[in-house]
Amino acid sequence: MITQAFKPGERISGLEWLQNVYNPHLWGLSPPGGLGSKCDADMKIYLTALNNGTVWAAKMTDASGRYSSQFFFGNGFWLGSHTLCEELQLQDSNPEPPPFSVAFHVAKLQVALSSHLTPVGRQVSLGLCLPHSCGPADITSLLQPDDALQVLRVRPVPGDYSLLADTKFHVLGGVLAVVCVLIATGSCYELLLSRDEHTNNQSPGTGLSDHKEKESIGKPNFCPQTEGLLPQLLLSFSAVRNGQKILKCDSPQDSLTPIHGLRFLSLAWVILVHTYLQVFAIAENKTLRTVTERNFMFQTISNATFSVDTFFFISGLLVTFLYFRSVEKQQDDSNRRGLREGAVKFMTLLFYRFVRLTPAYLFVLGLVEVAMRTLHNGSVFEPKVMDHLNCENYWWRNALYINSLFPRREMCMLWSWYMANDTQFYVLGILLLLASVRYFRAVAAVWAVFLVSSWCTTGIISYQYQYVARIQEPFAQFDTLYDKPWTRVGPYLIGMATGWLLHRTNCAFKIPTTVVISGWTLALLCMFSLVYGLLHVQLGMLTSAAYAGLGHTAWALGLAWIVVACCTGYGGVVCAGAVSVPYEYVVIANVLSVQVHSLSTFSVQMLWLQVMRVHCACRCCLCRGCIVNSLLSFRALLPLSRLTYCAYLTHPLIMVVTGFSMDGPLHLHNLLVLILYLGNMVAAFALSFFISLAFEAPVVNLLKITMASRKKSSQDNVTGCTKCH
Repeated sequence: MITQAFKPGERISGLEWLQNVYNPHLWGLSPPGGLGSKCDADMKIYLTALNNGTVWAAKMTDASGRYSSQFFFGNGFWLGSHTLCEELQLQDSNPEPPPFSVAFHVAKLQVALSSHLTPVGRQVSLGLCLPHSCGPADITSLLQPDDALQVLRVRPVPGDYSLLADTKFHVLGGVLAVVCVLIATGSCYELLLSRDEHTNNQSPGTGLSDHKEKESIGKPNFCPQTEGLLPQLLLSFSAVRNGQKILKCDSPQDSLTPIHGLRFLSLAWVILVHTYLQVFAIAENKTLRTVTERNFMFQTISNATFSVDTFFFISGLLVTFLYFRSVEKQQDDSNRRGLREGAVKFMTLLFYRFVRLTPAYLFVLGLVEVAMRTLHNGSVFEPKVMDHLNCENYWWRNALYINSLFPRREMCMLWSWYMANDTQFYVLGILLLLASVRYFRAVAAVWAVFLVSSWCTTGIISYQYQYVARIQEPFAQFDTLYDKPWTRVGPYLIGMATGWLLHRTNCAFKIPTTVVISGWTLALLCMFSLVYGLLHVQLGMLTSAAYAGLGHTAWALGLAWIVVACCTGYGGVVCAGAVSVPYEYVVIANVLSVQVHSLSTFSVQMLWLQVMRVHCACRCCLCRGCIVNSLLSFRALLPLSRLTYCAYLTHPLIMVVTGFSMDGPLHLHNLLVLILYLGNMVAAFALSFFISLAFEAPVVNLLKITMASRKKSSQDNVTGCTKCH
């Protein structure tokens, strides 16, 4: 029991005290506390009207928040309705509006009941619809803070920030307008060229028109003949061409198609985790998280750090695989030249990556800064992230891809730590690859040193900070363990080794069946244990250090097996579409057709070939994971895979804007979270398509033009559409 003197000698319970934290009906005709003269006068008018049953006064009280229920289930949002408070100002919906202007404020309270009811003080957000003349100081006095109730801060909603007065908003709008004009101009120009080409190709009486139309069937892009730099620059922004490139479901025959599925599934996993973080931040029943954590499948959320390891693994694999392929295709020996040539190539590769990634990145960063300023100004919630300040002060760290080296409290776009780490790994990887052309064994030794050093460093840091791996704290030690490059480089290095192996073997080598079965079993068991092995396990400091140090690399090793198994063929069997039959089986069928006379030659051959097809299919699925490869290489995933970079950039922005724009808290349920997750997925990829169309694809086209102009080519005016792209 706690005592609160609303009337002399009255004793009330803790829950009843919560109901009366803000209750104008108990104040009579005079407000409590020392208010300013104007505020005191308006409050007396309001209280008099409330006691008389006036509609506008009742609506003001109804728009203010109060304790309702679920305090012990995590409800810390007593927000009322900001929208209802604003509606009081409208003459159309209120025939009798208040005789004064009203304003909505949110007071942050620290509530402490008795020690057994609230062992730790609870923070509560209380929404208040009061006369505009009452400022934060008046509201603090009105709430009568004491030992059980502390008023931490009071802020008006909305504040004094004006979006239209923000210079960065106009800069973003100007950039977007220029890009949209370029896109419209390039698209119209390409459509005109297409129409002219179609007109010129019409040759009556020659039969050439029908032949050309048949040849063009199935081609995703037309290739108008363009001469000069300006037409090429305009076509770089064409939404027609860029949209077709993004959405096409074809990939080069020698590409690593399972990568597309891994990339998409990893991003889907990331968005799922961030969706749960989104709803937990605005939920009125926050303790549902504790209940959900008991569910076995919730480990998918709590141990989702491995989803980002998949991105690192893919980056290392592709950088290495594509680098060695480009080296192999070069006819000269330029890669074995001196230090100067190596430095030039390093700077060229780094420049290409920086220019390709940064425009879309910085544009989204600007959107995040402006959006967070707007939300901190007009949301009834208080976002914990301080991007409206950090992005203004530390945006240059993001532009240089070094933001992961600084504390979390100073980060802009917290989720961009991945891009900083990936770029730092890219620099390391390119240096190793350039040196490997001459000093392969030395580079292999350095690679091993980096890998072992990462294990040891992560384990030592984990033990030093007494880290214990728990599903209840997935982001514990964020600044020391979670986002630092020296703790996350393992998967990237494993990806590099996998890329080198696939290139060296040309994605084709034999593995004994027993090794294949063991490989799939160990890989899946290892990955499953990493994600779903902590629910009923209490790890100590040493085992947690081993888990933190080796877990990321172990996950990457499982991925390495999946990619290798999906990209390599065995015994001449190709698992793509219909199963082909090895030549030796055809020979056996011919022999049998000679020896067996009771059946026709054709029947014996067909029977044997069908048996062998079944055998080959089983062997293929066993040895190569045919089902896994088919799923990861599904053609419809290719466009989504191309959009993962921009979707990763934009999806937290979508979640923050939609969540914190709500007028009140959300009541959680896991099925509701699933529906929100699907909506976030669709919205993220839709927005990422526009960002990619406006910033990523044009920049890639411009880089190709720039790189091509630097090379001397004897084929300046190559004819034919096959050379246009």
